[in-house]
Amino acid sequence: MDYKQKCIEKLGELTNCSNARLTTRGNRAILLALEIAKGIGYRKVLVPDQGGWLTYRQYPKRLKLEYHELKTEYGLIDLEELKKQKDSILLISTFAGYAAEQPIKEISEVCKRNNLFLIEDASGALGMKRLKEEKCLGIIVASFGKWKAVDLGYGGCIASDLTLPEEKFEGVWNFSKLHQKLCDSTRRVETLIRITDEVKKQLGNRKIFIYHMNKKGIVALTEKSDEVVKYCKEKGYEYTLCPRYVRINEEAISIEIKRLDV
Repeated sequence: MDYKQKCIEKLGELTNCSNARLTTRGNRAILLALEIAKGIGYRKVLVPDQGGWLTYRQYPKRLKLEYHELKTEYGLIDLEELKKQKDSILLISTFAGYAAEQPIKEISEVCKRNNLFLIEDASGALGMKRLKEEKCLGIIVASFGKWKAVDLGYGGCIASDLTLPEEKFEGVWNFSKLHQKLCDSTRRVETLIRITDEVKKQLGNRKIFIYHMNKKGIVALTEKSDEVVKYCKEKGYEYTLCPRYVRINEEAISIEIKRLDV
């Protein structure tokens, strides 16, 4: 059985895109997407001021693209700020800081009107029903690394209705295992979202402040307090401290539900 081809077909299904490619890493997929957008003629990249990924800040400079950070609501795109932008690449994660789903439908409408090329990083969201049902305006990328939605431990992908270049990737791939994880991605993401919602409710009942209380995500961002640390230790949840660009630029705790083996 050609599991590599089955993986590519499954990626097309999960992203609702006609073309998909495997990449050596998720970062390689981001770089390739930016190169494609630059080749079309875009010269400016918009990224969130928090809740993004490290290479969002690095790769535009490498490609000699103009770079601008959008002010956000703790990582969530401000649509009014976005409406001020035109003729640019918009590089965002499906989940801002893995904690809150971006309003992609509304963002897409602005992109259509203002000639914005959307690159959506679905590393934490691959498998979500929205991705399977809505058409992406530009390119979807994702990592299959540790603690991602598809946690193969290595590799990544790029998907689009645009023509994609053939991609050479190194290393030994277990395509059978990847196919299994792709097929299980919807269940896994929905489980992580459900657990995150439960954690938010439990801490909210203890009067702990929760960022993005009513948004879907796979980490829970809370105020920094000893009670949250104690809760995490009791429940066996890993946590990290903020401010961090990849989560939130505030004194906070990120409860890393996405690290659970579910």
